[in-house]
Amino acid sequence: MGLPFFKKKVSKRQELLEEISNSKSIKKKDFIEWLRKQGLNYSFSMSWDEIIDELENRKSITNKKIEQFIKKKERERNAIKENKKRKLHEALNDKIAKGHIFEKKIVAPWAKRYFKADSVKTNDLAIGFPVKRPHEIDVHITIKKSFGKKLHILVECKNRKSSIKRRDISNLIKTSESVLEAFENKKEDFYFEREMFVSTSKYDSDALLLAEEYDIACFQFINGKMKLINSVSWL
Repeated sequence: MGLPFFKKKVSKRQELLEEISNSKSIKKKDFIEWLRKQGLNYSFSMSWDEIIDELENRKSITNKKIEQFIKKKERERNAIKENKKRKLHEALNDKIAKGHIFEKKIVAPWAKRYFKADSVKTNDLAIGFPVKRPHEIDVHITIKKSFGKKLHILVECKNRKSSIKRRDISNLIKTSESVLEAFENKKEDFYFEREMFVSTSKYDSDALLLAEEYDIACFQFINGKMKLINSVSWL
């Protein structure tokens, strides 16, 4: 019969030092700098194991001081994370605001004049199928036809520096097809007969090829004017 196994008791000091060495918010360099401020001239070349061994019985550095150091570093890390989140949120809001301004102040008034439209809505909602959430339509143009019928045009807008990619056109196609499917399933009372893309930047060649395949009109807003970039059957 073998000898009974006894787990070695870990001291509070060891727990704290292990917590520091495994922490994502504490770098070894920062800890050594803090120790130097406490009067211990430790070298930056020391390993975590060497530091832990050295500090194990150092009475000048109390457990309370080490705990305070850990909490301070955790607060600093949390503050950095919150600051990053705030900046990301602000950047996203700024991007959305710029997009909405472009849609409301530039594209919508131009579309009203260009198509002599009866209705031009920005950030409109259209039910899709089988998606659960409705699609947000940047600009929804409605033109009255004969016998009380209406022509609906879907306009996707991009106010950005990078060029329009094939996937941007593909996403527009998917939105239009989703709304059409909802209409066919009697979940929406209209569908888009025409699609347009309006951008402040250039279009990649493969994006234009896909747009022409689906008869999607591509405009570029440049030097204060709208310019049709491709050829479509309906303009």
